[in-house]
Amino acid sequence: NWLPQPVYQELYAPPEKPKLAATVPIVQQGLRVELATTHGDGVASYRQGEKVTFIARVNRAAHIYLFNFDSKGGAVLLYPAIDVTPTQLPPGQPLILPELEVIPPFGKDLVWIVASERRLAVPRELTGDWTRAEVTMKRVRALARQVGAFGEAQLIIETSP
Repeated sequence: NWLPQPVYQELYAPPEKPKLAATVPIVQQGLRVELATTHGDGVASYRQGEKVTFIARVNRAAHIYLFNFDSKGGAVLLYPAIDVTPTQLPPGQPLILPELEVIPPFGKDLVWIVASERRLAVPRELTGDWTRAEVTMKRVRALARQVGAFGEAQLIIETSP
């Protein structure tokens, strides 16, 4: 097993006892999403060249959107990627997202995950003012509230050379 034992145990804990969330997640209408990395939850530290793997889990079937907000306020949609067909994540089943290599610029990034009952009208490639973290967060929350149940969680990734 390539996952650290505490992360592995949390992944396969019963979904009614969520433990992966790095912060107190926001839950609307009972939909909960959890987010962790292979370095754990909360604040995860990585060095240049290391691979970051994100692990997500929901308590009900949901569509997942994973964003990275850098320290300069930029936004990038990490999942679903342009070449990935979005599908609903089944409840309790961990989704292990593809590895990302740590490259410059270094610092603290906020990784934000949103789960929604229905697909959201989020562009597959963020352009224009969608590339600004505050705009993206505000728009995604507004879209999620319009379609029903949603949840969100976040964690901090610290990177260094």
